[in-house]
Amino acid sequence: MIGAFLLLAFIGAFAPKELVSHLTVFVLACFIGWQVVWNVTPALHTPLMSVTNAISGIILVGGCCKSPARSPPG
Repeated sequence: MIGAFLLLAFIGAFAPKELVSHLTVFVLACFIGWQVVWNVTPALHTPLMSVTNAISGIILVGGCCKSPARSPPG
């Protein structure tokens, strides 16, 4: 735990301000997500997973629609 704190302090001292901000949001999102996932009752697990899969599918279709039709150069 002390090693993780020292690593974060080192990153905070030398990293750009935006990186520290994004890293903070990422760590908080991981913690909140972990708490939400492990505290869901078994009765709600299947409906929540189906909604999550639907959102992932929508994101995938949207990404395919926005991607260019031709191959990248090279």
